[in-house]
Amino acid sequence: MKRKIWVMIPILWCGIIFYFTQSPLFTSASTDGKIAAFFGISDGQVVNALNYLSRKSAHFLLFALLAVFIKSMLNEAKRSYWLAWIGASAYGVTDELHQVFVEGRGPSILDAGIDSAGAGVALLIYYAAARKLRNWKSKEGRRIEYGETGEKPRKRGHSHL
Repeated sequence: MKRKIWVMIPILWCGIIFYFTQSPLFTSASTDGKIAAFFGISDGQVVNALNYLSRKSAHFLLFALLAVFIKSMLNEAKRSYWLAWIGASAYGVTDELHQVFVEGRGPSILDAGIDSAGAGVALLIYYAAARKLRNWKSKEGRRIEYGETGEKPRKRGHSHL
């Protein structure tokens, strides 16, 4: 059951990304007005800059999460980090190609690069956190087995030279 959930999460997340791409609510022109209204800003340049930053950040975060979901689905599979990065990056490219067919949108190599970078950064963080957790667990296990120092007790009568 748990395995099926981890398979479904990346698929559902891809569906969410597809919806964002397909929906006219998330086009650049649409989000300009929302940002201006939300922040109460009338300066067009500031609104454009905030819109640009928020849209690029969304790309980064959406595909960062997709990569983590794919990695979690693959679990300990050989080369799972690479496969997760390739999968998220490839979906980013297909998402950009999908925008050719969506009114008010167009494909962007920059966005595909941001998608790939988000996936890569997230997986690097995932790797570092997993490694740190694994090291912590192994130290914790030694501490339980060997006492507070976590070191194996030395046998008496043997030279340690």
